[in-house]
This record gives sequence, C-alpha cells and structure tokens, in this order.
Amino acid sequence: MFNWEEAFEKLANEQRGKPESLMLIDNNPGLKWASGLYTWCLEHTGDLINRAAKTENTGGGVGWGMGAVGEKVDKLYKQAHHSYGFEKDIFEQIERNRKFYIEKGEINESLSLEECIDQVKKAGQIYANAYKKLVPLTKLQKWGKLAAIALGEMDWKFYRTILYNMKTTVDLPDEEYKRKYLTLLPEYQSLNESHQNMWIINQLEEAFDYMTDVIIEDTMFSPNEGHIVLSVYHALNEKNKNALISLSPKTMKHVALLIHKQMDGNIF
Repeated sequence: MFNWEEAFEKLANEQRGKPESLMLIDNNPGLKWASGLYTWCLEHTGDLINRAAKTENTGGGVGWGMGAVGEKVDKLYKQAHHSYGFEKDIFEQIERNRKFYIEKGEINESLSLEECIDQVKKAGQIYANAYKKLVPLTKLQKWGKLAAIALGEMDWKFYRTILYNMKTTVDLPDEEYKRKYLTLLPEYQSLNESHQNMWIINQLEEAFDYMTDVIIEDTMFSPNEGHIVLSVYHALNEKNKNALISLSPKTMKHVALLIHKQMDGNIF
C-alpha cells in the first residue's frame, strides 16, 4: 500500500546518501578547483529536494521543511542573479584556485586553466548523475532535483529558471504554499487516493459494524444516494475491498457522510 509519508522520508534519506556526498571534494576531487561559490551552491541546491520531502514524522515537520526550502531558494536565487555575473564569478574562482595551488607548490604550471575547468565539469556531471537517480513525488521536489542537475551540468539558464519557479512558489501565502508543498505529482495521486480510501473503508466498516441490528435499505436515502450506499454496503459484506478502492475519495467520503447523517452523528 502506497504511503506518501514513507515515500517522502525514503526520498529524503536517499538524498542524504551518495548524492549529498558528491558535493564534497574528498568524494568528488574535481571540485577542488571550484571550491567557493560553486561548491557552496552545490551543497545548498542539493538540500532542496531533501527539505521539500519533510513530513510531520521527521525533524521539524512540514512547517520546518517549507521554511528551509524558502530560505535556501532565496539565497540561491540572489547568487544566481547577482549583478556581477553568477557563472563569471564561478569561473574566476577556478582561476584563482589554480593560481593558489601553483603558489603553494601543489601543482605544476603545466596544468592549464582549461584542464582545471574540464575537471570541474566532469565532477559536476558526476554530481548531476547522482541526482538523476532520485525519484521526486511533488513538483517542488522535482524542481529541487532539476536544479541540482542543472547546476551540476552548468546549465546556468535552466538553473535560474528553476529557481525562479521555486521562488514564486515559496513566496505564496502559507496555506497555498503548503498545499503545493504536499500536492503529489499526477502519477502518484491515484496511488494516494487508494491510501485515502483504505482509511475511509476502515471508518465505514466501523460504521456498518455499529449498525448490525439495522437493515440498510435504499428507502433510508434518496434514490441516488441509496444506490451508492447499498453498493458500498454489499461490497463491504462481500469483503470486496478492491472494488471499494477503485472508487474515488469523493464518492467514499460522500457515503461516509450519508451514513454519519443517518446515524445522527453517533458513528464518526
């Protein structure tokens, strides 16, 4: 059975594994030449998908996750849109780092700037490839993944576009932002509906168990309502949960409310 909270927590833990480790120079040596702004951005961009996957069962809860995403997006957005030039600053940092290591005697001048940049690009691609393996469940998580990939691949224009999309979301009023934070991508919504229905089915079973001495008849309800309630009633008696799960949450909730109303609010 699909459980979105467990799926969120699994995603957050997966990001904390190999993907996050590859922003460290010890694990991805080519980043040595880009130590500074680029590695700082790799760290905080990689955190986005993790912070967008918080539940009330994890440290800080959803509210903390929302705030953390917002804080990181704001910082990254400012850096990516700095008037000096984001990518210009990064490539100049590579040049400064090369000179620093030459002066320290750690490398020979024969190692060209172009070779250093090439090593950084390869390291960025390794980082991006790790994030490509993560499977997001919400649009915000998907944007976090795409931002990490774009940054790793030095696709500056796309990186700025993704950050803009995320910023327009985190700047929404809290309730609307929270709704977007928790809204699943279409391919997961049907699975989540089944999860919602199982909870409702359990509630309905309790309701009908409470009504063991009551004969359910369609005369208790309007013609349309009676047909729906009886269908659910018979499916429950036949233990046909597959048929029930296929119903929409709207239908299931409607039946629950009808039973609730019939029993004068004494069930739920």
